[in-house]
Amino acid sequence: MMDDVIETAWRAPTSVNSQQVSLVVVRDVKPARALLNWRVARHGLPRLR
Repeated sequence: MMDDVIETAWRAPTSVNSQQVSLVVVRDVKPARALLNWRVARHGLPRLR
């Protein structure tokens, strides 16, 4: 799965206003989900399904 994410980010169009792609690998999902929810609320990003 990580290879797919990296490949998609590599092929994505670039521009001055392009968004950054961040990838975090964790063992415990709960803290990661809390961080994701905080970033979504702060930056108005779409929620993952």
